[in-house]
Amino acid sequence: MKQICFLSLFFFLVFNFYDSVLAADLFISKYPETPKEGEEVTLTLESSTYNLNKANIEWSVNGKIVDSGVGRKTLTERTPLGGSKVVRVNITEEGQESINAETTIIANTSYIFYEGADSYVPAFYKGRRLPAQEGLVRAAVFEIDNGNVSKNNSGKNYSWKINGQDSKESSGFGKTLNTLKGNIIDKSLSLKIKIEPDGLLAKLTDVFILLQKVEAIIYKTDEKNLVQNAVGQTENGREMYMSVEPYFFSVQNKRDNYLTYSWKINDNPVNITSPWFLKLSNKEKEITRIVLNIFQKNKLTQENDVGFTFKSN
Repeated sequence: MKQICFLSLFFFLVFNFYDSVLAADLFISKYPETPKEGEEVTLTLESSTYNLNKANIEWSVNGKIVDSGVGRKTLTERTPLGGSKVVRVNITEEGQESINAETTIIANTSYIFYEGADSYVPAFYKGRRLPAQEGLVRAAVFEIDNGNVSKNNSGKNYSWKINGQDSKESSGFGKTLNTLKGNIIDKSLSLKIKIEPDGLLAKLTDVFILLQKVEAIIYKTDEKNLVQNAVGQTENGREMYMSVEPYFFSVQNKRDNYLTYSWKINDNPVNITSPWFLKLSNKEKEITRIVLNIFQKNKLTQENDVGFTFKSN
């Protein structure tokens, strides 16, 4: 009796172990392993135990059957724009129970964000601080994993290339941030970053940065109406104040000592105590042309001319 019980237990364990081996031997490989959003992924069913060429194979995505047939070992799917897809495959061999395997497709995307690290913009400016030639560029790489920003960066090696050249001082494990300095020659920057997650295929991301030309606007201080390259009129019997706002210069504010403001009215230079303001009177009867040159003394390429024409009443 004990021998019968022992044999029964033995065969029960052997057959269950065999089923577990079969289930574990069926798996789905993906290429590429770290696809971007909307990229095609080839899924391949693999096994060293089953004869997949003769097995009936059924593929389903998020619970919906998308393909089936004998020997259908591969499936092509696009990664979703955010979120994930659950891919399940069932195989059936003649005389055998159905066995399944499952995997998830998630778009692992990487992006490079950049801005002008030392670019000045006025308080009412709502856009990105664009980097200017000779200015500092702050760049950061981040990855979107299943719709969320990945924070697991310490175990990944980041290799930076700047204008085609390896940047060893910027590269290394967890180095997702970089500050670059422009020069008087290059009007753009090319960044390429190779991300090597531990045990996974490397990912590449790049960005082309056009270095911005510095700008300036002139507006009436009371109404904030832009009059750059336009025709305006002085107000009857009253003085009018014009204000200037520079953009993207490598300064902390518009009163920085490195900035020089040179005003001309009807081609005549004007000396002003507070050069970021200009007071206009209603004495002139002819068309008046006003031009402002802004130049940053420690940057050869950061210079801009802005002007407008107005007619007195």
